[in-house]
Amino acid sequence: MNDIVIKGTPPAKSNSYQIIKLRDKTSGQLKCSIAKSGQVKNYEKAFYFQLPRDVRGRNIKSNFGLIADVSFERSSSDLDNAFKIILDSLQASRVIYNDNLCEYILARKRTAKNGKVSISIISPALFEKLFEMIDMAKRTDLSPEFEKETALELYNQIKRIYETTR
Repeated sequence: MNDIVIKGTPPAKSNSYQIIKLRDKTSGQLKCSIAKSGQVKNYEKAFYFQLPRDVRGRNIKSNFGLIADVSFERSSSDLDNAFKIILDSLQASRVIYNDNLCEYILARKRTAKNGKVSISIISPALFEKLFEMIDMAKRTDLSPEFEKETALELYNQIKRIYETTR
């Protein structure tokens, strides 16, 4: 799948969910539940409308990997907190069937004047190859020449796999 670029920064985790009180219909008792905050709902709506039309409703039902480049307006923002919102937004937009199908995440955090998220959804085969290469590198003497050769081989293999998953 081609890169999906969404303008705007995912809301902070502390602003993501809120506790609400609901009255049980049968017993009439108050119960607490967790609901998405207005900020999250607004982000999901903006996320949906920025998706290319051919991506909306794709409803991927197989395991997948996610590559994300997240640009925050502040360097103090946490990268890990963005993933719950990004995966929830992909699911709410029916790009993916369920976020529990995500097997791998590769992410990079950046700081920029205007926040944005760039996402690629790819086959887990790419990540399997990456981890194979990392395991191989761990078992081998990491001389500068080996590192250079391994990096080049890894790049070429990832590029081939990535191109076949697009």
